[in-house]
Amino acid sequence: MKREICMLNPYTHASFCIGPIDYCVPEDKDLRQSILQEAHSSPYAMHPRGHKMYHDLRELNWWSSLKLAVTNFVANCLKCQQVKTEH
Repeated sequence: MKREICMLNPYTHASFCIGPIDYCVPEDKDLRQSILQEAHSSPYAMHPRGHKMYHDLRELNWWSSLKLAVTNFVANCLKCQQVKTEH
């Protein structure tokens, strides 16, 4: 069952909704790393850039600081760094 997650922005005090999503991922570092690895490095994913990977993940999964986790993961991908320097 898909749900919307509504939160309060601490800076503007306005609510915003994330959703609908399928899974809220618990604070398990290994699980989150596994999800990021699968979304980025599987043969079907073909190393997407951070923005696309974030939007693809956001459709099904959510955790606080998801965007930061995706950005850091892509920035630390050795294969992506090698391709970036070649072009």
